[in-house]
Amino acid sequence: MEIASSFTLGVQGLQQAHNDLAQATTAVAIPETLSSASLITADSVTLSSQAAALIDAQQAISHAEVAVDVINVWSENIGTIIDVSV
Repeated sequence: MEIASSFTLGVQGLQQAHNDLAQATTAVAIPETLSSASLITADSVTLSSQAAALIDAQQAISHAEVAVDVINVWSENIGTIIDVSV
């Protein structure tokens, strides 16, 4: 079993957050098409779908911030190890 470094995990988290944000913003920008027969019902569904996509976008942003924090802590720890070793 291999344990990934925190840098690798941070980068993977940042990439996943980027993908999630792209998917969520696309869902907001391109809403589902509505049929004219069920306009009222479809409007409610579309609004809730867009609201869910906006929530997903906010979660992706939070995940990206956490991934950046992981990368920053890794960088600080590597700097500390280098300082102590020299």
